[in-house]
Amino acid sequence: MLRFARGLLRGLALVSLAWHLTATDARAAIIFDNGMPDQVTAAVSDFVSVQQAGDFFTFAMTQTIRDVHWWGVYSPNSPIPTEDDFTIRIYNVAVGVPEINPTVLNLNIANGASRTATGNQVGGAFDEYAYSVVIPDLLLGPGDYFLSIVNDTIGSSVRWAWSTSDQLGTFATRTVDGEPWSVFQRSLAFNLTNDIVGVPEPGTLALLGIGLAGLAFARRRRTVRTP
Repeated sequence: MLRFARGLLRGLALVSLAWHLTATDARAAIIFDNGMPDQVTAAVSDFVSVQQAGDFFTFAMTQTIRDVHWWGVYSPNSPIPTEDDFTIRIYNVAVGVPEINPTVLNLNIANGASRTATGNQVGGAFDEYAYSVVIPDLLLGPGDYFLSIVNDTIGSSVRWAWSTSDQLGTFATRTVDGEPWSVFQRSLAFNLTNDIVGVPEPGTLALLGIGLAGLAFARRRRTVRTP
């Protein structure tokens, strides 16, 4: 009985380890970080306001984007829209300038992004919000890209603006689709992640199998050694 208990504990320990690894690997690291909001200013990016904004990002190796996170404000400060209507676009970049049309991604997520008040204010006057959304897996190779996030507040009295970042860099704006982008000094606050929530990876499943095998082995030893 004592041997069985020890075997059982070893098996459970392996299962526990595998479960821990599943939880650890389930939320992967940020694959591109363009900084946090600086609470100084924001760039209007709203189809109604006739200005689109976006910022650059670079991958040194092939990455899969699964989640986009960003920050923004509404002007005037209230009442904010009950629903957003965001469009996320990713463009290729040539010689430091985004292409005209978004050949990499053109995704209207409507009100699909989460929106949470951060408790901070931008410019001491506008309440700041954090947004995030899961997108279909997007595999991108090494290179330079441009992310544009534009809200559409039609029917509302407010306009949306994208918070600037605490990192140095450049971003770009334009008035309407089909026009070239104009590049400015400053960055916009966003990050890209490949968070995974769901089925464990094959390696983790293998570890779970090892743990269960330990349980089976302990049970078999008990059966064999029983008089």
